[in-house]
Amino acid sequence: MRANEFITEGRENYNGINILFQKDDEEVFVKASAGPRELGHVLFVIDGEYLIPQDLEVEERYRGQGIAQTMYDYVKSKGYKIRRSGNQTADGIKFWEKNRPEQNVWENVPQPGQSSGAPTQFAPGTQIKNRQMTASQIISSIPGVPYYNNVVDDWDNKDYSWGVTQKVIEYAKYLKQHPESLAKLPPIQVVNGQFKDGAHRVSAIWLLQQRMDPKNPLWKNAKLNVQFAKQSVAEDLTTGRNLSPATEKYIKSHKWKLTTVDPMSLDTDSFDDPFNRVIDIDTEHPVNFKEPIILHHNGSTIIDGFHRVYQAQRQGLKKIPAYIPV
Repeated sequence: MRANEFITEGRENYNGINILFQKDDEEVFVKASAGPRELGHVLFVIDGEYLIPQDLEVEERYRGQGIAQTMYDYVKSKGYKIRRSGNQTADGIKFWEKNRPEQNVWENVPQPGQSSGAPTQFAPGTQIKNRQMTASQIISSIPGVPYYNNVVDDWDNKDYSWGVTQKVIEYAKYLKQHPESLAKLPPIQVVNGQFKDGAHRVSAIWLLQQRMDPKNPLWKNAKLNVQFAKQSVAEDLTTGRNLSPATEKYIKSHKWKLTTVDPMSLDTDSFDDPFNRVIDIDTEHPVNFKEPIILHHNGSTIIDGFHRVYQAQRQGLKKIPAYIPV
């Protein structure tokens, strides 16, 4: 893309990542960054109503943290349709198969976690039990299901400003248009008795049941596959998180104890991060204060939980749960 031919250009924060968007008559270019650091970029060629990815690259030390999917989802959020390229590299094929298997168009289908396109893979030997449960049963019997009522409140108030509400409504609309996809949803995951993954999916079905499509008995009776897993603390702390290899290695090499800490005593300004993570904070990122953060052995460096600490500081909370090495 030639710099003097841009028709539109914009910058904004999307899901905690700074996005640069540039477009001319033939191409769309998107770059993801955190402060001065480029995390990755993607170039699309405009082909009628579709964008065809031609060049996707994520800096090696930031791979596996959902950067590529964030860029794709950002483009999709702007109303563009992304079609799978017929001339993909090996990395491109791997990326697409992980995030949108059996799809040739990038659709925002309800997915587990923040960036994965397949269910979380538990460690070998993990004890897993499967149950079929309705959204109501999940909400009433499993501790820690977040924000489903907040989304209903936003719907009632016609307040669609929160990113979580926007995403849940998007998922609900998709499920309403494609009810057959219920059978294909990844499992809801519960680890050591606590809700772990699937809040957007549960909230979408709850919103359909309570507000968007209340006369349709499907949403009240729909059974979701729920996995109940028992793991060691280290396995629990590394399952379903977008961790760099260095972070995962650190967690697995220590034993952990649960305690409480004062969020004001923690360091949220770690720009030279030893674990090569993206730690720019999205102020709209949903948080669950019941989920413990993870701290370095120095007691102040945050390994996981920047958004929870930031929101706790803003709200003036005095104590939040945390895991620290023994």
